[in-house]
Amino acid sequence: MAASRLRYAVKRYEGAIAALETQASLCNSSNSGGEADPCLLDAVLEVLAARDAVQIALVNRNHIALPGDLLRRVRELDQKLNQYHGLINQVVKLADWRDVLNPSRENWWWKLDLAKPAPLRDRLDPLWQGLSISFLTASASLLAALSTRFFRSGPDELGLSAILISSVITLLTAGGALTRGGRHAIEHLLTSLKVDKNLWDELVCLFSIFLLLVMGSFWQMLPLISQRYTAVGNQSLRAERLVDAREAYERAIQIDPDNTTAQLNLAKTYEKMPDMRKSAEHYEIAVRSGRLGQSDRLSTYNSLIALETRRRSFEQAETWLYECQSRMGHQLGECSTETIVKGYLLNKKFVEASALLISDRDKHIQYHTFGHYPPERRYQILVYLGQALLEQKNPAPAEQALRQAMQLFENKAPAHCLLAQVFEQRAEATQEKQAWEQCIAYGRLINAEEATWMNQARQRLAAIGDRNESL
Repeated sequence: MAASRLRYAVKRYEGAIAALETQASLCNSSNSGGEADPCLLDAVLEVLAARDAVQIALVNRNHIALPGDLLRRVRELDQKLNQYHGLINQVVKLADWRDVLNPSRENWWWKLDLAKPAPLRDRLDPLWQGLSISFLTASASLLAALSTRFFRSGPDELGLSAILISSVITLLTAGGALTRGGRHAIEHLLTSLKVDKNLWDELVCLFSIFLLLVMGSFWQMLPLISQRYTAVGNQSLRAERLVDAREAYERAIQIDPDNTTAQLNLAKTYEKMPDMRKSAEHYEIAVRSGRLGQSDRLSTYNSLIALETRRRSFEQAETWLYECQSRMGHQLGECSTETIVKGYLLNKKFVEASALLISDRDKHIQYHTFGHYPPERRYQILVYLGQALLEQKNPAPAEQALRQAMQLFENKAPAHCLLAQVFEQRAEATQEKQAWEQCIAYGRLINAEEATWMNQARQRLAAIGDRNESL
C-alpha cells in the first residue's frame, strides 16, 4: 500500500516537472520580485505540492521497505528540481509561501531561495576535469611520439627501459582518467586513501600536470640519450665494427634528428663500408641542417667534393665546390678545388682540369685570396695547371705555371719533371736534359708518381746522350 502511494506521488511529481519544463518554454517570467505569469505560477506551485505529496508518502510508509527504482527516481527528480531553483525564485516569493504553509525543516524545496551557491572550488570542478583530460591527452601524444622514435629500427635495452617506464605511468593515469573503468579505479583509490571527495578533481588535475611535466622532461632528454648512442657508435667506429657503428648512429639520429655529429659520423661509416651513395646522402643532410660550425661545414663540403670525384660525378663535385665557395666567404680558398682537378687528370680530362683551375685562379684574384694559400697548396695547384696545359700541347702557358711553382719550392721534383716534358715538346734538348737531371735529383722513390717520372727521366737522358754521341 505504501509503495503504491509513493508510486502515485512520484508519477505526479514527474508529471509536474515535465509540465514546468513545457510551460517554461511558453510563458515569459519576470524578475520583479512579485508574482510572475500565472501560467508559470501554477506550474511551479504544482511541482512544490507534488514534492510535498512524495515526502508524505515517504514519511508514512510504516517502516515498509520501498522499491529501489522509486527511490532512485525520486533522487533524479530532486536533482532536476534543483536545476530549476533560479526559475522558481523568479516566479514566486518562497518566503511568503513559507509564512502560509510553515513547512518543516526537512522540506528543503520550500527553501530554494535560501540555498547557498556552491563554493567556488566546486564550481571549478568542470575546469579541473577539462584540464586533466587535456594534459593526459598531451602526455599520451608525447608517449606515442617517443615510442616512434625509439622503436622505428626495432627495440633495444635502453629504449625498452625508457618507454616501458613512461608507458606504465601514462597508461595508469591517462588510461584511467579517460575510461569509465579507470575513473572507478581512481575513485576507489582516493576513497581508500580517505581523500576528501571535494578535492578529487583538483588532485587528478595536479597529477596530470605532473605526468605531463615528466613526459616533457623525458622529451627534453632526447638529445642526451642520442649523444649516448653517438658515443657507442664512436667506439664501434674506432674499433672498425662498421655495422655496429651504423646501427648506433642511425638510432641516435632517430631519437634526435638534429644530432649532426651522428649524421657526419654515419656518413663516414658508410664511406668506409663503402657505400658512397648513402655516405653522400648523410653528408648532405648534415650540411643542409644549418647547424654545423664553420670548420665542420668546410670539412663536410670537401668530403662531398671528394666523394663525387671518386664516383666520377664531376659535374656534381663542381656544384658542391661552387656552393662551398659561396658559403665560406673569406675561406673560399679552403674549398678543395685540387681534389676535382686530380680526378680530371687521372681520367685524362685535361681541358676540364685547366678550365677549372683558371676559373678558380681568376676568382681568387678577384677576392685577393690566392696569396693566403699555404705555399705547399699554391705549389700543387700551379703544378696541376702546368700538367693540364702540357697535356693539351700548350707548352708556353704550361712553362709559365711551372716556373711560378718552382719559385715557391725549387727543390721539389714535380715542377722540374713536367718542365722537362715541356722542353721535350719544343725539342729544346739542352734545357730538357737539365730539367730531367733536376727531376732525378729532387725526386722521391717513395712517391709513385715521382718514381715514374724519374724512370722516364733516365730513359730520356739516355736517349739524349745517344743522340749527342751520334752527332
